[in-house]
Amino acid sequence: MSEHPYREKAKHIVIAGAGFGGVYVLKELHKFFHKSRSISITLLNRNNYFLFTPLLHEVATGNIWPENIVEPLRELFPCCITRLRLGRIEEVNLSENFLTTSCGKIQYDYLVLATGATTNFYDIPGASEYSFTLKSLEDAIDLKNHFIHSFERASYSIDKKELQKLLHFIVVGGGPTGVELAAEMSDFFYKTFARFYGKDLIANVSITLVNKDRELLARFPHSLRMRSETLLRKKHIRILSEKKVTKVEKGIAYISDGTELSAGTIIWTAGVRPNLPSFNIKPEADSDGRLLVNENLELLSHPSVFALGDVASVGDGRGGVLPMFAQVASKEAVFVAKNIARRIEGKSLTPLSYTHRGDLVSLGDWMAAGEINGVPLWGHFTWFLWRTVYLSKLISWRKKIQVFVDWTINAFASRDISELYKSEKLKTHT
Repeated sequence: MSEHPYREKAKHIVIAGAGFGGVYVLKELHKFFHKSRSISITLLNRNNYFLFTPLLHEVATGNIWPENIVEPLRELFPCCITRLRLGRIEEVNLSENFLTTSCGKIQYDYLVLATGATTNFYDIPGASEYSFTLKSLEDAIDLKNHFIHSFERASYSIDKKELQKLLHFIVVGGGPTGVELAAEMSDFFYKTFARFYGKDLIANVSITLVNKDRELLARFPHSLRMRSETLLRKKHIRILSEKKVTKVEKGIAYISDGTELSAGTIIWTAGVRPNLPSFNIKPEADSDGRLLVNENLELLSHPSVFALGDVASVGDGRGGVLPMFAQVASKEAVFVAKNIARRIEGKSLTPLSYTHRGDLVSLGDWMAAGEINGVPLWGHFTWFLWRTVYLSKLISWRKKIQVFVDWTINAFASRDISELYKSEKLKTHT
């Protein structure tokens, strides 16, 4: 759009965060303000790329190369990003409409808060110090390197007890992330690593999935939860249901029933919490810390600030709030962009209308489970559907092709077992 009715003053839109929420807001704003000289857009993010977080578990298990799930922000919409700032928010000044950031002060007319979520350790002693997480590209790379190091060390270990501890992997959390990661770890260890380290060593491998609920995958129908658990057990995954980790030390997870599990690896996928900046005026939030918004996704008492995705508490119409999922953030982003455009044009805003279509979860090679519009799905077809949906969500065609090639090769060959790099974080866990 080269011409626009409001040209007296350029409106400055600041998008904080380049996850699904922020990037999809920008994608939608592109449709409204392409080449408009009366709109200025600043995108603030810690990294210069968009990360496709739903596939991090496949990077950690050698199924996808890490560079194939990142998209450079400057390449996505170079015509519409007036400024890209790499940094973090130090404070949001709601009374004077500006951000204090690590890269300077940024004034805004409209602010989009899409800063995502971070791992929630629920104040469990030692959990943050001695557990791996899976929220960033660095996390996935660290995990892959750690898996490789664990098997290399095990290959020359002569102490049976130490060997079994070294090759015991604990995943904490029975939601989609924990289930997908555990399933992919099983395939990585029992199929790919088995080819290179031998059956005698692999016989000492054990994977434990700790779940606080009675069943895994709480959002799924009961029949799918049962089938998923049965499949995971066939993949040599031990499931501890209705158990919580109460304390973590280096190499030890303490369980709520009084048992102590020794392990060389503890991975925390048990929950997330909103990743919020500081504010000069504390906005209203729910008990989980998510910001309260109105039906237009504006902060209460601050109509120039929109919040969405993991940081926003949005009612689901059934007494709860919408889940902290990528599909929720991407749908909310469309409404936010439209409402910013409508407010600039002096039109009334459109309340959010969201329908949750369903969920899909990978269960390792050639298997997946899901529910679409109330219809339960299972098996090989669902696995193809899961991959098709995820490919469609990657933004550029180059990344779609690269991930498709990775998947195709690894469907018929061993996964990659090369170490990617050595990090300081890795040293604290080995």
